[in-house]
Amino acid sequence: MGKRRYGVFNLCISHVHPHHYIPPPHAQLTTLQQDFIEYLLNQATFQKHLCAVKEINTMLTRGEHSGSAATLHSAITWLRTRFIVQRLLRSNLHQKQYVAQVQHVLAFLSRQQCLQEEDLDLLWGVTEKVCGGGVCCGVV
Repeated sequence: MGKRRYGVFNLCISHVHPHHYIPPPHAQLTTLQQDFIEYLLNQATFQKHLCAVKEINTMLTRGEHSGSAATLHSAITWLRTRFIVQRLLRSNLHQKQYVAQVQHVLAFLSRQQCLQEEDLDLLWGVTEKVCGGGVCCGVV
């Protein structure tokens, strides 16, 4: 079922055939992408979590390049209201490729001046716990 959802999502956002593809309105695409990300984060497998954080990066990049401050603000608000940053820092911090993707999300939020004190406290707590030799030091 997970592969089917991912395939359907890719079909929705990619240009399968440029003459037949009609992109959905941006708000609908963003909602679909957010639902997809939450679905992946609710799964127990590392690969789905990695896919989710990559989709978050795609969503943020798309919002930044859309030219619409409202679109970017909407994506960042969603990250806040759904506690996505906290969920990203909950597990898989021993996986180098996961940490690299989470680092992109945190760097993006930092560039947008959207990292909050709670995010920094959580990040500090995670690094204090694991950095005795863990990979998570790369997040900071």
